[in-house]
Amino acid sequence: GNLSSLLALDVQTNDLTGSIPESLGNLNLLNVLSLTSNSLTGSIPHTLGKLSSLVEFYLNGNQLEGSIPPSVYNFSSLQIFSVQYNNLSGPISYHLGNKFPQLQNLSIDNNRFHGSIPESLCNASMLEIVQLSENFFSGVIPKCLGATMKSLSALLLSYNQLEARN
Repeated sequence: GNLSSLLALDVQTNDLTGSIPESLGNLNLLNVLSLTSNSLTGSIPHTLGKLSSLVEFYLNGNQLEGSIPPSVYNFSSLQIFSVQYNNLSGPISYHLGNKFPQLQNLSIDNNRFHGSIPESLCNASMLEIVQLSENFFSGVIPKCLGATMKSLSALLLSYNQLEARN
């Protein structure tokens, strides 16, 4: 059917299987996408990057693999980005904090992400929750995390390979 005027799609906690349909990227008025707690597999389709009105993005609790496609970093109005509890991997974008200026909740814990935590995360000045635990992040924790981020109430970095410097 024609769902072109759909603003929210919430199908969390069902028995959905298979991959995320690429056609979801055609729902260009969508503000909320929640596919949480299903049995979805495969990768995040690059076509989701066309959802330029997206404010809340929930893919947590599935069996998704691969990296976050670069197109997904086009959600400039995004406030919640939650992909925790999957098998996602690769580094996260160096420009993450610049691409999501309104981000309040970044929940990417319990995956296989690696590389460093981008300094640009500190530019997302509205961040309240940062959950990066149980990944393979390494390197130095950016000093600005906590120091300049007045809205930050939770910073979860456990079970990585991070280090701190004075």
